[in-house]
Amino acid sequence: MSKQDFHLMEADVVYVQDYHLHLVDGTVIEATEEYYKPVHQSLIAKYDASGLDSLITVGDRLLGFTYVPKRNILYINTAGVRKVPR
Repeated sequence: MSKQDFHLMEADVVYVQDYHLHLVDGTVIEATEEYYKPVHQSLIAKYDASGLDSLITVGDRLLGFTYVPKRNILYINTAGVRKVPR
């Protein structure tokens, strides 16, 4: 496989970071975002910058959004990086 073929194949995929938001009631919400997103736009940066009474938005336009009150999030853990088709 040539380098050009490899780059064409890589253009058809995107790397995503998976997160698990653990809520105070025991619910776990899965969230995913592009791995190479600018740091200041990441879920963690938005969480850090928001106030205790803020809503954290999880989701996308295709599948819909969930709005979680920050005060209901016990902790967030990363669940890995994976390659998915574009």
